[in-house]
Order: sequence, then structure tokens, then C-alpha cells
Amino acid sequence: MKRDEVPYVANATPGARQIVRRIAPVLLAVFAGCSGSLKLDRPPDLPAQYQSNEADTANAQSFDETQLANWWLQYDDPALNTLVQRALAHNYDLALAATRVDDAHSNILAARSALLPTVGVGVEAARFHGGETQLEFAQFLGITDLDAQFWRVGLQTQWEIDVFGRGRARLAAARAMTLAAAGDAQAARLAVVATVADAYVTYRGLIEQRRLIVQSREIAADFVVIAQHSFVAGVVLSTDIDAARAALAQIQAREQEVNSAIVAARLAIEQICAARPGELADVLDETTGLPHALSAIAPGQPVDLLERRPDLIAARDRLFASLRQADVARLNYWPTFSLSAVLARNGWEIAGQSLGTSTLWLFGAAAVMPLIDFGARESRVQATDAQARAAEIAYEKAASGALFDVEQALTRLSRQTQLQAARNEEVVQRRTLLGKVQTQLRVGEVGRMDVDRAQLALADSEAALVRERVGELSAQIALFRAMGGGWEKTGTPLELSPSLSALW
Repeated sequence: MKRDEVPYVANATPGARQIVRRIAPVLLAVFAGCSGSLKLDRPPDLPAQYQSNEADTANAQSFDETQLANWWLQYDDPALNTLVQRALAHNYDLALAATRVDDAHSNILAARSALLPTVGVGVEAARFHGGETQLEFAQFLGITDLDAQFWRVGLQTQWEIDVFGRGRARLAAARAMTLAAAGDAQAARLAVVATVADAYVTYRGLIEQRRLIVQSREIAADFVVIAQHSFVAGVVLSTDIDAARAALAQIQAREQEVNSAIVAARLAIEQICAARPGELADVLDETTGLPHALSAIAPGQPVDLLERRPDLIAARDRLFASLRQADVARLNYWPTFSLSAVLARNGWEIAGQSLGTSTLWLFGAAAVMPLIDFGARESRVQATDAQARAAEIAYEKAASGALFDVEQALTRLSRQTQLQAARNEEVVQRRTLLGKVQTQLRVGEVGRMDVDRAQLALADSEAALVRERVGELSAQIALFRAMGGGWEKTGTPLELSPSLSALW
């Protein structure tokens, strides 16, 4: 028996019972002061609306839970849908997250089993050899030795009654940690989907840029030929040929850079989809061009993030679990009550004489009250309190980070929309200029070199427009991720995922 555990003896002397009666109220008052639940400050409220949402919310597109959970379907791109489904089915990070959920769920089973009695079967036997004896009364009884053997077969049960709720607090903490692990798995799912989508639009943008670069290379090569003929005709200088060749070399170098980026983007997609190199070539070549960007997206209210972002849900459940662990530490000051019972069949044989079999039953009750442990329980209370405060800070940090994620995504999307509008105007002007130059070429006012210059300028503007379109799509993907798109509610009972008001 440990020095800090004093069993309650039912047949204690009257004097001892008087002492217990006198000190019990004092001890209960002390325990009540030590076992109060930890109180934490309520985290600051989120603002009513996003400061960076400058778009016209009346014309913005809103999404319900199902659409938001599968936001990539809104782009209506078969290749993107295939890649996302492949990643969700085979990604290693998601598989690891699922195993962590299973691991956390096993703690629920352990905590629940601690609330129920344990039942076991036992078999025991013993043989004792004491040698011969010369005692007269033993000879008178006909016993010449002390040999004995014993056997017993029976059932036994033990049950620690959860009077003060320590076991229930452990179960609540285990459930909350399981929900936190599920939130982490959903956060990993959201990250994988967003990464696949972002890599895909980058890949498609690079393909478009390569197409424009091929056109520019052909124009630059024609520009070199024209410069050479013009030099022979004495129209231009040799430096003009060198400048044309330098421009062609620059375009060729850019083409190599884009080709390398395409290979890297393809490998990145295949890696996150857990595919072999080159396995997804058919899927990636299934469609051409960039997906069309969505219209203005309504981000909702900042408070929606608390129930939508999986990382915030996980942080909230960790906070709840830490509060329940703090309750467990405080409840260690209270006594424990247990019941035990044994039902067995046994038999004895002494000096070769059998005493016959008999049935044995035993029922016991015990109460153990800890008194002195030299600060062991207090250290546990302090540790769990510190962990709870750390979980509260982590929750507030996650909430603040989620707010800034949406603000930054909205700002980025607004900037990309403005840039794309400017690039569109630039392309329109370049095409108008090219049409005028081609008209001048037909009437003999300009030469082919002027047309090539206009075509190269148009190709550069179109390449810049492609980059801005990729930037807009990437900004929309970042906004969906910041909003918590990809979170799927699984119908978990409310008592397993408490609201914020239940935490304080």
C-alpha cells in the first residue's frame, strides 16, 4: 500500500470513527477548493466582416456546405477532378492522418472500458510438502506428515465506481482528442486538394506560355531572316542582325526554362497523387487551356471560420480536451470507491485425505482516500493548467491566423483581378496595333520587320495575361483554402464537439 493511500476499514474502532467524523468536513472543504474546474478567458471576438472584401457582395457567388466541401468541382475541369480524386485516394499524408485518427479513437475505447467492471477467470493450484512429524497429537489424529495440495477455479470481478466523474472526464478528453485528430485529417485533406489544384493551374499556365513562346520563336526566327536580307540589300546594319539573333536566343532560353518548369510541375502533381513518374500524362494532356476563373466569391463572415476551418475545429477540440484533463488532475484529490467479487470452486487434500470440494464467494467494497503525496498531485494540476492555457493560446493564434489568411487571400484576389483587367486592355491595344501595322504593310508604308515587332509585343502581352490568369486562379484557390473549403461534417453528436459556450 502506498503511503498516501489510507483505506477505509469498516470495523474501525469507535475512537477512530470519531476522528474521521471530525476531520471529514475539513478535508471536504480542502478538496472542494482544490478540485474546482479551470477557468480560462474567452478568446477575443472576430470582426463582423472582412476589411479586404472590396468586391460587390451583392453580385458575389455564395456556396453551400456541399459546394464548399467540393469547391474544385465548380471549375468544371475533368482533369482537375480526376487529379483531386486520385490524390484523395492515394496521398500518403492523408493515409497517415487517418491512422492518427484510429490511434486517437483507441483511447476512447480505453477510457470507456475504465468506467465498466472487469471480469476474469482464474485457475490456481498449489502443493505443499512439509515432511514427517513426530507430534503426539498428529499421530493421534493419524497424520504423519504435513503434505497438502490445493486447487481453485473461479470468476472474479473488479469495478472502480466513477463517483466524482474522473473517468467520465477522461472519456470526454479522449473523445475531444479524437475529434481534434479528425480535424487535422480534414485540414490535411484541404491542403492536399489545394496543392493539387494550384499545381494543376500552374501546369496549364506553363503549357499556354510554351505555346505562345513557340509562336514567338517562329516570329523571331523570321525576324532574323528579314534582318539578314535587309543587310544584304543595304537597308540595315549588321548590328541589327546581331540584335535579332540575341532576341531569338533569349526566346529560346525562355522556352527551355518553361519546359523545365513544366516537367517540375508534372512531377509535383504526380508525387502528391502518389503516382509513378509519367503515370498521369494522359490525364494532364486530357484538356487544354486554363480553367475559367469563377466570379466574385462571397467569403461569408469571419465567425463562420470557427465552424468551417478544420484547423480551428481541431484547436478548439484540443482546448476542450486540455480542460477535461485539468479536471481529471483536480479530481485526483477525491477518494476512489471500488467493488470486488469472487465466485470459485475449490478443493483441499491434506496428508492424503480429501476434504471435499466447496463453493467460495466473496464480496468486498473499499474506499481509498489520498492524503499526503508531497506535491505529486499539485504538480499534475499545475502541468494540466499550463497545457490548457497553451491550448487556449494556440486556439486564439489559429483563429487570428485564419482571419489573416482570408484577408490576404481577398487582397491578393482583388489585386489579381485589377492586374488581369489591365492586361486584358493591354492585349486589346496590342491586337489593335498589330491590325494597323498589317494594314500599313499591305499599302507599303511599313515592312515585315515592323509586323514581326508588333507580333512579338502581342505575344509578350498574351504571356503576361496568362500569368495573371494563373495568379487569379491561384488566389481563388488560396481563398477557398483560407475559408475552410474541403471540410465535411460527419454528423458527430454535439456533446462530442462542444460549442464555445460550453468551454468556459
